[in-house]
Amino acid sequence: MQPCSRRTVLNGLKKDGVGAVWMKEAVLTCTLHEAATSAKLRSMSDQTPKRVIEAVRNTTSALSLKERFERFMSLNDFTESIDALTAADQVPGRKKADYLACNRTVIIEQKSIDHDVDAQIRTFLGDLSRQHGPLDCEHVTLAGIIDAVAQLPSGNLFRRRLLTILTKRIDDYLAEADKQTRDTRLTFSIPDAVGVVVVLNEHAPLIEPDYFTSKAWNMLRKEVVPGRLRYPHNQVVLLISEAHRIPSEDGTEMIPVETIFSDAAPQNSSADLFAAEFRRRWAEFNQAGACESQGPIRDVTARDEAPLFKTR
Repeated sequence: MQPCSRRTVLNGLKKDGVGAVWMKEAVLTCTLHEAATSAKLRSMSDQTPKRVIEAVRNTTSALSLKERFERFMSLNDFTESIDALTAADQVPGRKKADYLACNRTVIIEQKSIDHDVDAQIRTFLGDLSRQHGPLDCEHVTLAGIIDAVAQLPSGNLFRRRLLTILTKRIDDYLAEADKQTRDTRLTFSIPDAVGVVVVLNEHAPLIEPDYFTSKAWNMLRKEVVPGRLRYPHNQVVLLISEAHRIPSEDGTEMIPVETIFSDAAPQNSSADLFAAEFRRRWAEFNQAGACESQGPIRDVTARDEAPLFKTR
């Protein structure tokens, strides 16, 4: 069964959307729970805060992904900072997400992958070499390690161990975010708010988008007992992976943005509407075009040169 996900590719070099397909022309209403007429959508699109885009036009390229995302969230017209809202009266013992959006119908938690798993991979490679002999090369990439592990007899523990190394942080982030969204609903008395987790990856090329998608998809469907989800509070997970690029025929720099939905999301039009609008605004903020497709990303490369690991 394929993950229920959507891939958006940001075109970071061709300005003004030249050669790119925008996902939607209209900006959805911030109530999210009521269908809007085409006229109203067009009217809201005309009110897109162009001044915000202009304000960061000459500065975003010098910022890290995390800094740029937080600026995007602070300058737009549809989010509130939960830290600012709860500075004086945070309920003891309760966790909180980072933002409320669209008149508090959406809760957003931001996570950042700030360092890679290269140390764990080196330890793994050492254990693999001791048990099965060194690889027949002096240096190897992660792809070479995966190929070597795939040739081991079925049932060996190294396959599961490697997958755990590549996905454990995703597990930790989404488990924590589930509690943060749950408690934020209680704090603000918004039980029907859509839960969204945005994960930023600028520094971990070893954690590839397809691993992330598969892990997040499984976590959003994991059950404690039949019919009861272990992590029920977030319906949408977005990955912005600037540590990676998708090759293009014309050399355009293409950045993957993954969207993973829970089983509840298709029945909640608010989740899909917000995710689409969020991607559109993020692309516009970065002065990028965007195109959308279904399914996991397979043809992806690291933004920088692939890390090499010594085998001896």
